[in-house]
Amino acid sequence: MKLIPILFSTPMVQAILDRRKTQTRRIVKPAIEDLGNGLFRWKNKGSFFQVGAKDLNDDFFGIIKSGKWQKGDGLWVKESFKVLDYWEDRKALHVIYQDHKTDVCILTYQEWAKFSKWENQEGKKPSLFMFKSLSRIYLQITDVRVECLQNISEADAIAEGIMYLPNLGGYHWSKDSIFAYDTPQSAFKHLFISISSKPNPIKDDNGKVIRYEAIAWDEDHFDCHFSKYNGIYRGKELIVTVNPWVWVVSFKRIEKPIEVKGI
Repeated sequence: MKLIPILFSTPMVQAILDRRKTQTRRIVKPAIEDLGNGLFRWKNKGSFFQVGAKDLNDDFFGIIKSGKWQKGDGLWVKESFKVLDYWEDRKALHVIYQDHKTDVCILTYQEWAKFSKWENQEGKKPSLFMFKSLSRIYLQITDVRVECLQNISEADAIAEGIMYLPNLGGYHWSKDSIFAYDTPQSAFKHLFISISSKPNPIKDDNGKVIRYEAIAWDEDHFDCHFSKYNGIYRGKELIVTVNPWVWVVSFKRIEKPIEVKGI
């Protein structure tokens, strides 16, 4: 099984652990172009492909086979963690996750070589630093399609981890929230805005930042968070896409694959 790393925020990791989250949305890159007259075009491996709207999600003619996310592939979740202790002779780390669960994990030689170069080996680490051997959540992709971000349905918003809070009479992504939204879609919109209102650096092959990109849910989101930059962020071009096409990736929880257990 092909295994792909995927990052989730702490609330979404908890939603997966609670078995509330079975779906995620990821931006389609390069972007799908709307050519008008119901035609859409995208680029894959240097070639352009073009279909009508009804064939965009077709398994053979559509964009699905061109994407990073393929049905049947596995995902290993990268989440923030804290190193409590480590043992060089065993190449092992004692880690604690955000929900206070702990584990002792054996690293591969390659992972240990990277860990050995960390300036501060103990303490809290962001999800970007997680090794595959430390991952406790493995998923398998069950379905993939594309749609525009705003087109999320009520059922899909719930599949994204949104839940109903009876004590508040509304919806939110955290059971500890003190307020709620009227609909699952509204809650998901604000979840998206909460994690996507900072421009992301785009780097060249040498690691140099060449521009920044950002995603806006709608024009209001753009006006509130991005219009103030006037297309320039930290001295570089800022490109903001409103209501982009996204991969809708459905998944199920699976046991850690044998090839990872055997490390």
